[in-house]
Amino acid sequence: MKGSFALRSCIAALAAVLAAACREKPKPPARTEPWLASAHASASAGPTLRRLAYRLTQSRVEFELPAKRASPHGRVGRARGELDVDLDDLSRTTGSVSLDLTSIELLGGSGEPDGTNTTRALDWLELGSGSDERRTLRDLVFRITSLDAGHLVQAPGEEKAPKRRELQSNWDVRGELSLHGVRAPQNAGVALTLTPGADPAGPPAELLIRSRRPLVVVLGTHDIRPRDARGVLVAKDQAVLGDHVGREARVTFELRFVPRP
Repeated sequence: MKGSFALRSCIAALAAVLAAACREKPKPPARTEPWLASAHASASAGPTLRRLAYRLTQSRVEFELPAKRASPHGRVGRARGELDVDLDDLSRTTGSVSLDLTSIELLGGSGEPDGTNTTRALDWLELGSGSDERRTLRDLVFRITSLDAGHLVQAPGEEKAPKRRELQSNWDVRGELSLHGVRAPQNAGVALTLTPGADPAGPPAELLIRSRRPLVVVLGTHDIRPRDARGVLVAKDQAVLGDHVGREARVTFELRFVPRP
């Protein structure tokens, strides 16, 4: 009898513990982004945000090629891009940005367009008027595979407007650069600024991505060398590299994205 009573007592105690465990709700993950915190708090009231597509609406892309005797610089005028943003975990964001290299423009010392050097740059990229590769080589494409080491920083102007909800974080972007028919791994350090929409619990109304440091593109890696308008190598101009034209391009950028309709 005593053994039977003890067994029944153990079973009753175990049932009580299991019932209490079932009633206990799992703790939600910590959220630092304001829209993520709001979304998590109201998850029972509606669907979660999860992933959202953004499109590039405005861009500023500039570059320089520092060499011993000169430092050519210019800009690329046309860009397009899309991001597939994971609003629960920004590090899982993917996407791509494409630059139309036929819109490249070299600039003079006072910032005015330099037609002669622009033509030469297009020739080197095999985008000259007589090149058969003009259509296939015109795009530079950077594909994002992951974002690493994100951490919050103070958004510009926050000290003057303490109620501002804009949020900024720094990230190291990992991806692949496709240029002049050659694909190579490429990393970039960026600052990401998120501007909230009218609904604080909703997704950001705008993503602004700026380069924290120049993205370095080695010309040799992508077989970018002196060529004529037909794309034929010009041996006598090889000495220009490193002397008047740098062997690497240092690219800075500012890209503005908004949600796709």
